[in-house]
Amino acid sequence: WGLGPGGRALFAVVQPLGVIAALAIFAKRGEANLRRDPAQLVRKAGLGIGGGAVVLSLLPLMPGDSYTSPGFVGVCLLFALGVGLQGVGFPSLEAAQLSIIPSSMRSHAAALSGIFLTAVGGIGGVLLFGSFDRRFGAGGVFAPVAVLGVVAGLVLGSAVKTLPGDLDRTVDALVETEELRKLSARGERLPMLACRGIDFSYGTVQVLFDVNFSVDDGEMVALLGTNGAGKSTLLRVVSGLGLPQSGTVRFRGQDITYVDAERRVVMGITQIPGGKAAFGPLTVAENLRVAGFTHGRNKKVIDAGIEASFAAFPRLAERRSQAAATLSGGEQQMLALSKALILRPRLLVIDELSLGLAPKIVGELLEMVRTINKQGTAIVLVEQSVNVALSLVDHAYFMEKGEIRFDGAAGELVGRADLLRSVFLHGAADFSSTGSRGG
Repeated sequence: WGLGPGGRALFAVVQPLGVIAALAIFAKRGEANLRRDPAQLVRKAGLGIGGGAVVLSLLPLMPGDSYTSPGFVGVCLLFALGVGLQGVGFPSLEAAQLSIIPSSMRSHAAALSGIFLTAVGGIGGVLLFGSFDRRFGAGGVFAPVAVLGVVAGLVLGSAVKTLPGDLDRTVDALVETEELRKLSARGERLPMLACRGIDFSYGTVQVLFDVNFSVDDGEMVALLGTNGAGKSTLLRVVSGLGLPQSGTVRFRGQDITYVDAERRVVMGITQIPGGKAAFGPLTVAENLRVAGFTHGRNKKVIDAGIEASFAAFPRLAERRSQAAATLSGGEQQMLALSKALILRPRLLVIDELSLGLAPKIVGELLEMVRTINKQGTAIVLVEQSVNVALSLVDHAYFMEKGEIRFDGAAGELVGRADLLRSVFLHGAADFSSTGSRGG
C-alpha cells in the first residue's frame, strides 16, 4: 500500500482500537457466560478466532494499491474487525481454560499456551505462510489463514461438550482438597491411597462405576471378585496405566489422578502384573538390575537389593545368569516379587500372585509378601483364590460388575455367602471343565 515507516506505525497503533472496542462490547456478556456456563466461552472463542481469520482473508479483495485509495479505508476497517474478533476469542479461550485448571497448575498451563502460540504457532506460521508468499504472493497468504482459522474454530466447538465434565472434576477436587485439609487440621489420619468416585471405560464400554477404594500406611488389603469384575482395571488406575473418566486418585494426600505411571513408581507405587513381570530375553540378574532404575547411579543400593532378593529366593541365585523366559512360572513370580526388595515401594500392588502355581511355591511367595509388609510397605493383593487372600489380610474389598460390593474386615467377608458363592462357583466350573478335558 506504499506506506512508509510513519504510516506503518500509525496503522499498527490504530489497529488495537478494534480489540479495545470489541472487548468493551463483550466484557459484561463474557463475564456472565463465565459465571453461568464457561462452555459458552469456548464456543464464542471458536467463533471469534475462526471468524477473525475469515475476515482477515478478505483483505486481498479490497480494491486499490495505495494508502490514498478508497480500498485502504476498507482494509483498515476489515483488519480492525478481524483483529477485534480474535482479540475477544483468545481471552475467552484462556478464561475457559483456566476455569478447569487447578490453581497450582495455572502457571504451567500459561507457559504451555505461550509455547504453542509463540513458538509453534509463530515459527510454524512464518515457515508455512512464507512458502505461500513466495509462490502466490502476499494475497495468497490469506487463504490458508481462513482455512486454519475455520479448522481452529471447529476444533474448539467440538471441545465444548467436554468442558462441563472437566469443570465438575475441578470443583470436586477443590472440595476434596478442602475436606482433607480440615481432616489434617483435626489431626485425623489420612489414607495412604484413596480412590474416590472412579469411573473408567474402555471406549464406549464402562467398566468401573463410582468405585471408592483406600489403603492405609502399612496395611495389607485384598481385592477380590470374579473375572471381569474390574479388579485389574482398578489396579491400572492406581498405577497410572489408565486415566479415569471421573473421580480422583490421591497418594499420601496428593492428587495423582493424571500423574503418569513412571512418576508414580518414583513416588513409591509399584505394580506386579500377573505372569507378565519379567523381561524374557534378559537374565535374572539383568531383570533385577533393570528394576533398580529409580535409584539412578546408586549402585550400592541396587546391589544390596539384588543380594536381598537372592537371599530370599535361593533358587533365583542359582539361576542368576539364566534367561528369565526359561524359568518356571513360580520362579518368574519370585523374580517379579524380588523387584519390590529393590524398589522399596510405599505401596505394592500384586495382581494374581498365585495364579497357576503349586501350593508349595505359593507358600514361599506369601511368606515373602508378609516380610515385605512387615518392612512397612502397604500391599494390595488381587486374588482369585479367596482362601489365599484372606489368609494374609485383615481388610478386604469385593468387586462385582465394576462396583465395590463389600468393604470391611476379611472375617466378615467369609460369612457373606451371597458374594463368595460366585467366586467359588466360578472356580468349581473351571475345575470341572479341566477335569472333563483330562478324561
